[in-house]
Amino acid sequence: MDDRHAKLLKTLVDTIGGTEAHLAVSVRQGLLEGKPSSGALGAFCIKVQQNASNITDENVASLLRAGYSDDQIFEAIVSVAIGTGLDRVRKIRHLLGIHS
Repeated sequence: MDDRHAKLLKTLVDTIGGTEAHLAVSVRQGLLEGKPSSGALGAFCIKVQQNASNITDENVASLLRAGYSDDQIFEAIVSVAIGTGLDRVRKIRHLLGIHS
């Protein structure tokens, strides 16, 4: 990955995981690192991580009933999706012998 892209990705990760928002910074940072929290939100994020196309309206509704807001759910989805994508890029680069 050239330096320009690495800087952009770092900015993206820093923004998602390091700024104040509706979901706690520590939770978003954990999701970016592939470490879902426990409980209902953690189970939901694992499902997003493994196959986001399996997420249903009922999955989201159960989080709303558990007290999570739409904003918190959205932030969790973005954090886990970006974290999962970056993990896949790292694994592919490793398999290709690209180390930087």
